[in-house]
Amino acid sequence: MAERTVRHQAAGTLMNLRLVHTQVLLQGQYHTCLN
Repeated sequence: MAERTVRHQAAGTLMNLRLVHTQVLLQGQYHTCLN
């Protein structure tokens, strides 16, 4: 039971990191287009 919870938290963290990474990339492209 505990192992499943740890896996779930790890998967959630990976998803959050991907979302943040995507947002950073999009913002970077946006600023590049402005300049």
